[in-house]
Amino acid sequence: MTVITQVNNNTINEKRSKQHLPSVLNLSLRGSRIDMTRNTLLNLPESILIVMFPQGYVIEESSTFCKVDFNADCLNYLLEYFTRAQQDFKSRLNEFEEDAYLAHAVASGIPLNPLLTKQGIVVLREELEFFVVVTTTDSITLSTLKQKTSHLLVQQSLIFDTLLNTTDRHLIDMLCHAGFSTNDRWSHRSVEPNKTCICSLALVCLDKDKQSIGQKLLMFWKKPAKKCWWTKSIVTIDKESVKLWSRRTWTLELTLL
Repeated sequence: MTVITQVNNNTINEKRSKQHLPSVLNLSLRGSRIDMTRNTLLNLPESILIVMFPQGYVIEESSTFCKVDFNADCLNYLLEYFTRAQQDFKSRLNEFEEDAYLAHAVASGIPLNPLLTKQGIVVLREELEFFVVVTTTDSITLSTLKQKTSHLLVQQSLIFDTLLNTTDRHLIDMLCHAGFSTNDRWSHRSVEPNKTCICSLALVCLDKDKQSIGQKLLMFWKKPAKKCWWTKSIVTIDKESVKLWSRRTWTLELTLL
């Protein structure tokens, strides 16, 4: 993919690997509390962990909580989706076939295909930073204009809407082969506090019979990739004509549970 680049997580991973994580973590996410086990945290996508812990996992002195600048609803959606996906995968897993495959792989020396024994989940995250340009703000303050623009953008929740008429059709095709559809909407979409930024998340389980696309997506396992592009439009907010510039950054990753 021409505009997709791998994210270098070596420094962040080294910091995380050197830290001692308690068995149960108490997270304070913008006033909401979420408790999770260490294993649950380590199973989260790298792209999410980077955002949650940009400086590594740090517990403040005289406190059992770790403050995390991340949307609690987004994290809850992610955790619930992972739990359901793992349960569904285990209910469909044929243990006899799995044991036979593992025995054959060990005997023949062929590399193990993790997609045959683990549930693959495609993680797509978008950060949308927007900028408004107006010639006059007589009827509305700039802060109110930004607030109303953010609400308008949140409602525009089609995932592939800004890519359908571009040269990135190959990216859409790959994601649709993985399980998305062209009319899908972001499962979570919210405005970041005190920022002109909207964050969105969409997940899809990779079917076991989609091995060809699964092999391609394995290159994004624990190696999130980014794609960034700009869009421009003119919108009307309270009878005010507004030029809207949006900088969209997608992060794509494959997670195995």
